[in-house]
Amino acid sequence: MSTADQKSRVPRKKFARLFFTP
Repeated sequence: MSTADQKSRVPRKKFARLFFTP
């Protein structure tokens, strides 16, 4: 899964924001 790669690249807050955009 590329999710783990993205988590390591960007912080968890930023990562969640990009994935959980309103």
